[in-house]
Amino acid sequence: MSEKKGIVLNRMYTGSYLSSNLGHEVINMFADDEGDRYLYLNATGDFSAEHVGNIGSMLLIKYAGQDKDGKPWVDVLGCATGLKDIYNPKQRKQSEKDCVPSKGNTFKRIKDIKYGGVPIHYIFDGSEQQDVLISYYAEKLLVPKNDVKIYLSFAPFGDHTTQTSKISSDSGRYVVEMVEKFASTSLKRYILEKDNKEDFDSLNKLMSLDIWKEAESERITIHKSFKPHQISLFDIMPKLQNDENCFSDALAYFIDRDRYEWQQILQKICQDNNLGKIIYVKREKDATISKDNKGGRIDLLIRTDNAYIVIENKIKSDINRVQGDSRGKNQLDRYIEYIKHSIEGHAEIKSYFFILAPDYNMPDAEERKGYKPLYYSTLVGKHQKDVDNAGVVEMMKQYNEIHKNENLWSAFYDAMTRHSFDHENDSLYEDMKNTFFTRIQECSKKDNNA
Repeated sequence: MSEKKGIVLNRMYTGSYLSSNLGHEVINMFADDEGDRYLYLNATGDFSAEHVGNIGSMLLIKYAGQDKDGKPWVDVLGCATGLKDIYNPKQRKQSEKDCVPSKGNTFKRIKDIKYGGVPIHYIFDGSEQQDVLISYYAEKLLVPKNDVKIYLSFAPFGDHTTQTSKISSDSGRYVVEMVEKFASTSLKRYILEKDNKEDFDSLNKLMSLDIWKEAESERITIHKSFKPHQISLFDIMPKLQNDENCFSDALAYFIDRDRYEWQQILQKICQDNNLGKIIYVKREKDATISKDNKGGRIDLLIRTDNAYIVIENKIKSDINRVQGDSRGKNQLDRYIEYIKHSIEGHAEIKSYFFILAPDYNMPDAEERKGYKPLYYSTLVGKHQKDVDNAGVVEMMKQYNEIHKNENLWSAFYDAMTRHSFDHENDSLYEDMKNTFFTRIQECSKKDNNA
């Protein structure tokens, strides 16, 4: 009995390469102008001779973090079936004149593979890893149906136990528990029947379930309204993107600069129409009450006529890692104590406490210690996750519309947007797609001006 064709897991939208290059895997979620599906296998598009003709399906995945038990999870974005090899280990370097499979058992040259009217070798001209443009042709690309989420779960890092491969489902959420260990150092992993029959059978069963739909194959059209991403300091200095102090400094600047507008926004955030005018906005406010009661420094303290508003910004840091004092109080506790001390004897002065955090890294209710969640997605007017903050999204949309042509605000807005996704790597895809469309637009303009 012959072995069934194997499955390759292709992990996308990760790695330092994407910070300065257009990731070749961007083509994986798009059909070319003739509706053909071509795939790029990370990290460098190639595969060894032992896999020639032996891989029939590809699961397109992205890292989704670890659960409370330390298990790495990946989000399944799509399933490509009917794979045909394009990369040739004997040839290695591809030429624009090479013939590749197309629909209906026909062939075409690589130079005729176009996205938005631009040949693929033009789009990636000047990028690294140019030797390989495409790895496979796929007969079909399936994506999860609406309201369906699909994940693969692996054993915790460093765990040498073996779990049983199985599929579980709950309310449109499907999880495959894998026997295979998560490959943190490799972006591709082969699941073969001869090596790992349990996972091979589970994944084939997953791909056969009625939870998929065929991906749309519309021609890429760059609309006139499309605006390329404007490069800012957040792009050329990537560390800024995760620097809590920089984000807090920027937010403090805009609140202080546009006090009237932010008074209205803060009233919605606090659900209090009687905050009054903003008196001051302070960064790293010393919360010391006495020599024996040092409070640390409040990220952002906003004083209005009638309230104190504390915003603690947590992008990558973990509240649980903040060491408590001799009384067992951590920084969040001490900030509450400081504000209570500050308003003692002034019952008319109210206080509000928020944790500002990325959508992918919001501490749970127990960790927040009474602080309300304020998501970055709320501040960019994306969607309303903070049920108590109804109306903030619309106000932030209005604020952005007024200030979107300001270089300072637009750069900060884009930087905040990267923290507005459920998974950290989702922003890499959005950045990559923008770069992809920008390249197509630039190449089209060059052709038109030639």
